[in-house]
Amino acid sequence: MPKYPQNKIGIFGGTFNPIHIGHLAMAEAIRETIGLKKVIFVPSYMPPHKSSRKLTAAALRFQMVKSAIKDNVFFGLSDSEIKRQGKSYSVDTLRYFRKTYGRSTGLYFIIGADSLPELKKWREVKNIFKLARIVVVNRPGYSLKNLPSGAVSINLPGIDVSSSQIRRLIGRGSSIRYLVPQAVCKIIQRHKLYR
Repeated sequence: MPKYPQNKIGIFGGTFNPIHIGHLAMAEAIRETIGLKKVIFVPSYMPPHKSSRKLTAAALRFQMVKSAIKDNVFFGLSDSEIKRQGKSYSVDTLRYFRKTYGRSTGLYFIIGADSLPELKKWREVKNIFKLARIVVVNRPGYSLKNLPSGAVSINLPGIDVSSSQIRRLIGRGSSIRYLVPQAVCKIIQRHKLYR
């Protein structure tokens, strides 16, 4: 189990297809609760456990995240998975950040409770736990019981919104105002995404 120094960085990966207020509120709450110096958003290039058929181009998802977090000095953005291309494996991403920040920084890898059932199938899951402290956040309909050894849970006030819900709303012509930042909404409209 790695030691966790005062310098703490959160790593928040995902497709962010699109990023929404739930992602942002969760990242801010975790940052404050754990005392993270920064939360780095890492849009995936191609998630290994999801279908890529309906995945918006990585460059556009990156642009949406960039526009969503630009006003928060405690949020950062990495294109490491996009530059690496291929399937985005968490262990490779954590190795990249461990090499970038060295041993003097504690890495906190943020996942939702909905990822727990699949966690044991992730590539080199034992090494993921060696590289970072796993932070599991509650999600509606998923339990925070029976966490893997070494993981910590955070129970946050739920904002029951998901990227798939937003895509469905757009698909039927409904408003997504206040579910995503206005800057993200403009990108979605400009590029006619999710229609």
